[in-house]
Amino acid sequence: MEKIKKQISNKKSMVDIVTEFIRDSIIERKISFNEKVSMRKIAEEISISRTPIREAIRKLETEGLLELLPRRGFMVKAYRTKEIREIYEVREILEIKIIKTACEDVDNKMIKKLRMINKKLSKLFEEEKKDVLKIKKLNEDFHFLIYKASGNEIICEIVKNLWHKISGLFIQLFTTKEQGMNTYKEHEEIIDALEKKDKKKAEKCLRKHLKLNEDILLKYSKLKN
Repeated sequence: MEKIKKQISNKKSMVDIVTEFIRDSIIERKISFNEKVSMRKIAEEISISRTPIREAIRKLETEGLLELLPRRGFMVKAYRTKEIREIYEVREILEIKIIKTACEDVDNKMIKKLRMINKKLSKLFEEEKKDVLKIKKLNEDFHFLIYKASGNEIICEIVKNLWHKISGLFIQLFTTKEQGMNTYKEHEEIIDALEKKDKKKAEKCLRKHLKLNEDILLKYSKLKN
């Protein structure tokens, strides 16, 4: 609730606040796959009217995180293997392009900031009870600091939308300490490539990073389907 009050004080759009609240609830498994999203419950929990909730739900439907099922209402979308493969196929094409462009404009200040973010991530990965939302935020900060350096805002927005599409699966990437530390190491490899402005190495490291994440999510989706 304190987070909601802070966002309101920052004059953030109520629809955006509710959208983030629902998305975070899905990531933290407070709302599970194939579970109906209850507007009444959300309204009671954060003390707002149903109008922004309805708009937020529609927005999440557009993102692909929710789906409207006949006689059941809006449900958290269950992920299919084909869909995960397609999302990662497009992500790889776009993210490889923008990291290679980012190699040209990376500077020492950015490298320092990337290492700082990654160090914070490593500490969170070591915790017994992981703060998934903090990890998610830092992980996004890491990747989009790189991608924004490409200067291509349209591609960055498309990539962000692809991330949102499978954000409900985010927690699966860090179910073990080992997976988290692998992410830390992969990030370090990406930073080293950027620091050397080595496009080929940056591409290779990012492909590896995306492939490992895709494999984790595909394995999970097969267990659930």
